Amino acid sequence: MNSLYHRIYSRDFAAGTLLVSLVALLAAGLHNVAQGFADVQIDTSPLLHWGGAVAIELGVVAIGLTIAVRARTGHRNLRLYAGILLFVSASIFANYDASLQSLTGRTITWEAVQMLDAWTLAKGALLGGAIPLMVLLVIESLRELATAGPATAQAMGTHDLDEVGGRNETVVPRTLTPLPPTGNGVHAPVLVPIAPRADSSEARAPSPEAMRQLLVQEPTITATDVARRLRIGRATVYRWRDSIGARRDSGGWVLP
Repeated sequence: MNSLYHRIYSRDFAAGTLLVSLVALLAAGLHNVAQGFADVQIDTSPLLHWGGAVAIELGVVAIGLTIAVRARTGHRNLRLYAGILLFVSASIFANYDASLQSLTGRTITWEAVQMLDAWTLAKGALLGGAIPLMVLLVIESLRELATAGPATAQAMGTHDLDEVGGRNETVVPRTLTPLPPTGNGVHAPVLVPIAPRADSSEARAPSPEAMRQLLVQEPTITATDVARRLRIGRATVYRWRDSIGARRDSGGWVLP
């Protein structure tokens, strides 16, 4: 049972589940966007409808992944955000329109929308209009898994404790220590626990000052590499960045 828990509570399982969800969301979005193109491109080939749907849905994924990859290196591009806003808006509109058509069974017009109740409008938004936003959320979740760092992965899959008697217990090393000689001159060995020596690398806990020194030594290092080197999360990196007054420009990190 414990092994099953660790397999489920792992980055690989989470990433696999997110990928399955992404594929399912894209499949639903493709159908809805293709239906929207069919409404505006009357008497045209279905290949055009599905081609436009593929272009929009893959555009959302491609630009979202580009933003996520650039975010890992600490770079931002406002044009990419404007582009994904355009793609997501088109996808949301097509999905919302298809959802309302499915709920009402008729073509949606302004007159038809005014006749719909608030519950039907909200249901259409949640069932269809939110699909592109959920795609972006899945992409962001995958980015968080990719930038979790080796320390998090090691903490999620650690096997430093041995199972003894149905519970996790730390195994303490023992050594043979001779006692004073007995009556016949023979030393009787006995097992005496030895206190484990603390690793000097683990004894030094990371701190904002350690991050400052790292940025001074390597001003072009990325936030992801800082998190990996110090074995902390990216959120901690940004919090410490603000506390030490550091900022990043095109040339690297700048410290006060």
